[in-house]
Amino acid sequence: MTEAEDASTAGDAGREIATFGEAARRLAAVLFQPAKTFAAIAHLPTWGLALLLLCSTTLVVKFLVEPRISPESLRAFLEDRGVPAENIDEAVEQQLSPAPGARFISAVSAFGGAGLFYVVTAAIFLALARLMGSEIDFRRSLAVATHGLLPFAVATLVAIPVILSRPSIDFQETFAGNFLASHAGVFAGDDTGARWRALLSSIDLFSVWCIALLTIGFRVVGKLSRGAALAVVLVPWLVAVLIKVGVAGFLGG
Repeated sequence: MTEAEDASTAGDAGREIATFGEAARRLAAVLFQPAKTFAAIAHLPTWGLALLLLCSTTLVVKFLVEPRISPESLRAFLEDRGVPAENIDEAVEQQLSPAPGARFISAVSAFGGAGLFYVVTAAIFLALARLMGSEIDFRRSLAVATHGLLPFAVATLVAIPVILSRPSIDFQETFAGNFLASHAGVFAGDDTGARWRALLSSIDLFSVWCIALLTIGFRVVGKLSRGAALAVVLVPWLVAVLIKVGVAGFLGG
């Protein structure tokens, strides 16, 4: 190998290390300096570490919450859904005390499902941004999506001590996943219906933080106006809220 080739190889290695270091630094920087961070992402998109962090927090919640699910609440939920009484005990056992193989498959499915969710979300953002006239590509859309949604990872980290402090968790509470008093649902009364609770719980500080970061991201990286970038973000969010409200109404009977 010639000296020129050695220098080229060393330069490539340096760029790989710098890219990894920059990707790691962006995980925190995007939360406090979003415009500057997204400008760097526009030049050199990184998404792997952010995606890994988001998927990992999904597993953290899963492993912390599942052992604390109240068997009584799960039985009540199954009874309300019309599951035959003779099948309820078996269903509760499978849900709360799965075999090691089933637990592993469930963990892999949760991790992979989370990854697929973020990829699909980035694709939806990409389609909407293109409709708004942006020339953003998928890599940059994925980079904006994964970094813009990092407040959800922050919420998970903050929620860990809250989850650990609770001896039991109602099964239906796991659908919303709101273990912090950071949403408007905390002001709902006991007689508030499931649909209204789902709607109020969607008005969340961390969701607003994500919307703000994503809007900045698509404005900077996608070169969109502030209004167009906000539309790219709000349309999928509103659809997701409507789906959440519909599911809550169905599950809540």
